[in-house]
Amino acid sequence: MKQVFIFLLFFPIALFSQKITIVGKVLNMDDHQPIPSVHIGVDSVENSQAATDSKGNFKFTYALSKGQMIYISHMSFETLDFEITKGMLAKVENDTLDLGVLELQIGNKIFDIIEVSSEKLPETVFGSEKFSVEDFEIIKENRILMLVYEKTLKKSSELVLADNDQNELDSYFIPGRAVELVHDFRNKVYLKTESDIYHVSINQNDKIQITKLDMQKFKEQLEPIKDSLYEDVYFSDFSEIYPKFSYFEYDREDTNYTEIRSIVDEVMMDMYRAEFKYVDVRTKIWAHNLQNETGIDKEDIVGAAVFTKSIYYDPLYAPMYIKSDTVFIFDFYKDYMYKFVSENGVQDSVGIYFHHKPKKGGWQNKMTQDLDNDEIYGVFNRHGYTFVKPINLETGATDGVFKLYYRYVEKIIIKGDYVYYTYRPFESKKKKYIYREKIPNEVLIKISPPEISRK
Repeated sequence: MKQVFIFLLFFPIALFSQKITIVGKVLNMDDHQPIPSVHIGVDSVENSQAATDSKGNFKFTYALSKGQMIYISHMSFETLDFEITKGMLAKVENDTLDLGVLELQIGNKIFDIIEVSSEKLPETVFGSEKFSVEDFEIIKENRILMLVYEKTLKKSSELVLADNDQNELDSYFIPGRAVELVHDFRNKVYLKTESDIYHVSINQNDKIQITKLDMQKFKEQLEPIKDSLYEDVYFSDFSEIYPKFSYFEYDREDTNYTEIRSIVDEVMMDMYRAEFKYVDVRTKIWAHNLQNETGIDKEDIVGAAVFTKSIYYDPLYAPMYIKSDTVFIFDFYKDYMYKFVSENGVQDSVGIYFHHKPKKGGWQNKMTQDLDNDEIYGVFNRHGYTFVKPINLETGATDGVFKLYYRYVEKIIIKGDYVYYTYRPFESKKKKYIYREKIPNEVLIKISPPEISRK
């Protein structure tokens, strides 16, 4: 009798502390798509966690007992946790507990993860009482090139070169109506006017020199190039009037090019091509005739000419960046960040969700990369305040937030963990200055992709 009592006393421990393999699948509650890189583990127990694969599946083994908590977490989703019950353990078969399909809801804490704001006034990089800074490019460690104007940009504008001490080194009056400064993948600077494009260079004596280029050749041969890596050049066939484009890799040694990734907004494409059904007969005849002349589909012709001018059309936004030896493509229409390494194809992909619920989160189709260390940031705007959020290239999530001091800032450049921007106080007579703020260390994510040896 005593032996039976001891057996009954310890029977629950033997039953509910058994080593169990836990399996399951994690999906997005909104679209029922698998979520990769979700952490699953036993609460408050080290070395007891696993992560979902690209299909959302997970599997790990642990000696579970009744009352322990399982947690399922991802930076972009609400954490799900639940207690291991006696009934759940009773469902264990062949030492395996199948949790089935678990769905996570997109988190509403977009701005409460390590949100940091400046405690001191931003540093003034350049300010003048004579003119406002419309645009700028940091061309050297101690030189900044600015597009400036006194009253309005349309009437008269100049290029001004200044140093770190706000000394004006040179200026150049701009012919025509200036629009903006841009730089190419080699960090060469160009000035765009309403009708022309100019290459801007600075000689050894800090003098501004501009050279007029052929606008058509610039658009066809230089503007499509996004970046380069060793002998490879990366470019796209993006067009603002078509809801699909592709990224390509061009090998300058063997002159071959390979398509890396095609980007398409399926919903936008359906509306784009359906526009042909609703236009008048005269427009349909025009599109038919143009199709016979050019070979371009009549539905694409009408879509480009008519639908792109409607309030329902937005050009595609799917930026590409290079960090170390890896190409990162952000496909916001498939909710994935793709990682590509030359000669090996697409290596991996992780889910991205920080662009969801744009009205609540402030997402405005804007990203940028640090000019010095290549860290990648998402740029958000909420109630006039700008938030920069470093992208974790391992998980695709945003782990921190830095809120800029001023509201309604313009032209943002990040360099060496500093955010540079232009700003003029609202309803103030003060000119538009250039400021900068240091991104705090607690916000920065220093996770780099693994170095990959190239053949």
